[in-house]
Amino acid sequence: RKWHGYASEIQDGCGINAWETNSRIVHIVGDSPHGPYLKRDVVFPAFAHEASVVRGPHGDWVMLFSSSRYNASGLAAVICCNCKGGVTPEISPKCPFQLGKPDNLSHRFGQMLSIAQSPNGPWSSPIEIPQLSAGWDWNTALTINDDGSAVALIRGGSTWHATNYS
Repeated sequence: RKWHGYASEIQDGCGINAWETNSRIVHIVGDSPHGPYLKRDVVFPAFAHEASVVRGPHGDWVMLFSSSRYNASGLAAVICCNCKGGVTPEISPKCPFQLGKPDNLSHRFGQMLSIAQSPNGPWSSPIEIPQLSAGWDWNTALTINDDGSAVALIRGGSTWHATNYS
């Protein structure tokens, strides 16, 4: 009798300008579809974004989301850590990467798949779907059919088809 959701949360009090470094996926739970919802836990830490969660054909929970592996400097070197009240400050040593700037900190968005037997987890270690990984995020919406095949709607009106979602 609970409603579960998975949302992108921009951590450390930052605004949307820091989404490419500070976004993480959180599990929210409510007593009705209208809420209120409370954050239960962090499912995947930064950087993880745009979770699409659906039921698999055997009752499992399947999450597709964007994630990225930063260059050798690592996430700790690019995460914004001096935000307040949902406001991201100008680019600085404590907030070096915003909205794709500077260009030398570019990264690749991987489309990741994780599975859980319960909406409360635990979630499997994510695996990358290389056919959907690119230099941008897709805002992917996943559908899994009863036979295990899958269709994903992708930003810009594209679709992706798989004979087996896993």
